[in-house]
Amino acid sequence: MAVGNMSSGNIFTGDFVLGTLDGFIIQKSPSDNPFHACMDDGNTTYIFVNGETISSDWIGGITLCHSNPILKNLIVKETRGTGIYIQDSSMPIIVNTLLHSNSNSGIVSYNSSPLVFNSTISKNTARLNSSFTAGMYNNNSNPLVVNTIVYGNGTSFLEVKNVNSTPQYFYSHVRGETNQDANGNLNGYMDPLFVDPANNDFQLRWNSPCRDKGNGSYYTPFNVKKDLACNPREQGAKIDLGAYEYTTETFNQPIMYVNKNVTP
Repeated sequence: MAVGNMSSGNIFTGDFVLGTLDGFIIQKSPSDNPFHACMDDGNTTYIFVNGETISSDWIGGITLCHSNPILKNLIVKETRGTGIYIQDSSMPIIVNTLLHSNSNSGIVSYNSSPLVFNSTISKNTARLNSSFTAGMYNNNSNPLVVNTIVYGNGTSFLEVKNVNSTPQYFYSHVRGETNQDANGNLNGYMDPLFVDPANNDFQLRWNSPCRDKGNGSYYTPFNVKKDLACNPREQGAKIDLGAYEYTTETFNQPIMYVNKNVTP
């Protein structure tokens, strides 16, 4: 994933109904204006970098209206609002995306049906007086969540709130929502064992319960052959859950010591 310096300037696009946003880090800038992407089906569709023409970032990182884009290989972090705000019959496809440390939920959906694949949603919070929950908030929405981890958001075990909504989970680990079942889901109360979540490293440790627990058939149609860290997917028996595929971590594996002075 190529990341450039996006400290100033704007990017304008035309119709973004079926476009692709690929390979960006969306982060709060020193001026507290993050990367804003507002996608609509009219002629005034726009994407703003660092929000120079948007004075407030309460919406957060990305806002989708009447749009069905593919969002892949993204990191949306540390905004003062929602990571991805989806509304008005939008059906985005979100792949290989990490949403963390946003101040008012990771994903919020109103009257929409996002499709979330191999993503990680963690360490987001919800404002004190907000109706949102820290992980995902669904209102009249029916998201499809596959091969995804939602864990460690907010201070309660309720990380997803559904209002007139029925999410579908397959091969996912969602605290407070999923249990081990015939759809391949895991017990969401188990710690997914990220490498170092305190320092925002959401890769999987060698003993993570989310390793080799996904279904690659849901992933391959998007022609994404690598994870968010550009490591090849399906390095084990099956695809891993979340935005990152496990790779060899010698510093996290058990160390065996041999006493050379012992004779057999």
